[in-house]
Amino acid sequence: CLPALAELRSAVWPRVESEGNFSSPPWMPGARFDQIFLEDSQAIGESGTKTMFFRHIFKAAGLNVHANLQQVTTNFRRLSYSKFCRKFHRTDPANRTAFTFVRHPISRFISGYAEIEYRTRVGALWPSMDFMARKLKGYPVGSHERIAVFFEEFFRSGIKNDGHVRPQLEFLLPNGCSIPMGLVGKTERLEEDWAKIFAIQNRTGTEFDSELAVHSHGDRDKDAMESFLGLGSAKRSSNDGASAPNRHKYVRVLCWLYLADFVVFEYELPDECQQEPMQSAIALVRKASAHNFMIQDEV
Repeated sequence: CLPALAELRSAVWPRVESEGNFSSPPWMPGARFDQIFLEDSQAIGESGTKTMFFRHIFKAAGLNVHANLQQVTTNFRRLSYSKFCRKFHRTDPANRTAFTFVRHPISRFISGYAEIEYRTRVGALWPSMDFMARKLKGYPVGSHERIAVFFEEFFRSGIKNDGHVRPQLEFLLPNGCSIPMGLVGKTERLEEDWAKIFAIQNRTGTEFDSELAVHSHGDRDKDAMESFLGLGSAKRSSNDGASAPNRHKYVRVLCWLYLADFVVFEYELPDECQQEPMQSAIALVRKASAHNFMIQDEV
């Protein structure tokens, strides 16, 4: 629930400030919800007697899933969250299945960064990115200086709580209307989890087509961020990315900010986050999750 995530954010924020070497009030869960709840990014389709409800989490193969769902259902449509949720609760529980997909938090952040970078360069289509275009202006695309400026704004505001880098759990908050998920799949095993959606219905579905509606703006920005963080191919070269301490610093900040996503969706933390106090914090969050995240300042 929102109070639990807000409490966790407050508890980890001193760690975020320490690792990021900055001081700023935390950007809290629940801010600017309009961005992720008002867009027509949820999808519904009918399959036999079942209505399938897909909750789209940004940068977790959403368009790919939309396209596959459209292929295997009739009366497919995309809805805002409020209409989506009302339709869910008006549907007989025996005839509905709700599902979503999540992604490894660091991989998703890198993809979200690339999406935001792209949008700053085509601002006429996304005027909401004008402020980032102004901040990044003057820094070469793909440069470490430009990425450092991006991180400064990410630390300060979460890029105004942008949905492409917002923690995934926030997409599953009720916002006045709750939808229990029948399945939370992972993009890392899309085909397998897609099949599970139909298994829940005691049916055999069409194989997932990973080539449908692939949403990509190229690899330049992703490669630049991986290099900056010292991940991917950059991990094998001491000359790529920021210096080792800075690489670790930025990765650890991401671990702190996405701590609940790592725990709830059971993703393994990167090597940079395997030491203390991160491991103790993970244990506390796992324990606290059963008690509404009442962790206060223990993290």
